[in-house]
Amino acid sequence: MQKIDGKELHELFEKLKVKNKEAYEELYKKYSTLVYQIAFSVLKNKENAEDIMQNEETYPAQIDCISIEEVENKAVNMYKKILEDLIKQDSALNENAKFIAIDFEKFSTNYKDRYEEDKDYRRNLSPNEKQAIIDFCKQYNENVIEANFEKLKEQGHFNEETKSLDGILISVEQIETIKEDKAVIRISKYRSALGAIMPKYELNLVNDYYWELKVLDTIIS
Repeated sequence: MQKIDGKELHELFEKLKVKNKEAYEELYKKYSTLVYQIAFSVLKNKENAEDIMQNEETYPAQIDCISIEEVENKAVNMYKKILEDLIKQDSALNENAKFIAIDFEKFSTNYKDRYEEDKDYRRNLSPNEKQAIIDFCKQYNENVIEANFEKLKEQGHFNEETKSLDGILISVEQIETIKEDKAVIRISKYRSALGAIMPKYELNLVNDYYWELKVLDTIIS
């Protein structure tokens, strides 16, 4: 793996704090290969890793938006607000659950490109943001994992006779709107084909930290 010059990298990040565009370009030029290697090791997908590295404009913007979001925790706080309500809804689904599994595939948040601030973009949650959400859910179940339905089935967590999981699976079903201060998201809590709920939430950012939540409707099976 590429050798990192710690002093040089520290100086670059000091420049990034004041939005020095040349520092972004230098970071991309010197460390793009390293970032690709890290992205590939995390994403396990060549195309997704290449998306991050596609050009000098989007790559530094991605790095910046992720670091800012992790500091401000807007995305994490929004999903915490949703999950706090979702897990408490239809509490019978939680009974004797051996785990809470979260499928993060469609969990996303808003970000603005530093060179096109009038446009809104979406990005997947970072590993740190996912971990913060997992840690939050441990107050409801000690065993919280990242997994989708197929993975749970492969691991033997799905009972073919009862057609049910031995835990609950949380997944984002649809994101209608996601902006810096507003989101409309449908998210599901699944235990079995006849034991699942899918509320649609509207969230509005009241200040830089607090999200106000409203349930628009709920699909129950």
